[in-house]
Amino acid sequence: MNFTTTSTVGIDTIIKSIQTDLYNLLIVKWVDDIDAYGRVYRSSNKSGVVPIYYISEKDYKDVYFNDSKSGQFFFITEENSLTNDEYLFTNNVKVVFMVNLNKVIGDGRQDELARLDVLNSLREISYRRYDITGIETGVKNVFQGFNTDKINKADINPLHTFCVNIKLEYDIS
Repeated sequence: MNFTTTSTVGIDTIIKSIQTDLYNLLIVKWVDDIDAYGRVYRSSNKSGVVPIYYISEKDYKDVYFNDSKSGQFFFITEENSLTNDEYLFTNNVKVVFMVNLNKVIGDGRQDELARLDVLNSLREISYRRYDITGIETGVKNVFQGFNTDKINKADINPLHTFCVNIKLEYDIS
């Protein structure tokens, strides 16, 4: 399911468009059993900082891997956006994927193929909205600054956690 917000401004507008385009490509390449979320927020609780997605007023969802799904993806933004002209801003964003490789690709350790599918999809839909700047693997790297106790096994076959780093520009208005 593609979880999108109805009213967006600034960075959320471009993230929503990337999310929708990427989701539409991946449900054809992989399966129609993945969840897509927009930008997640950092929420502190007694166990540390966790990524959560805004559903509605006072309703947020933890976006860590849901084993009833084939996979999911979401966006983690840097906490600072930079500008040279007060209107056009840049932000380094992680497009995070947590997938069951057996369900989205097939048997075997197909992590490289999963990353290639995502890279090719992101290249296809970029429309000069962002530049791909790298790939990160491993739960600790992808979720640096977050509590990973609940997901420390989310990169043991058939599960795979990775992110594609992008640098995107957006108009604040």
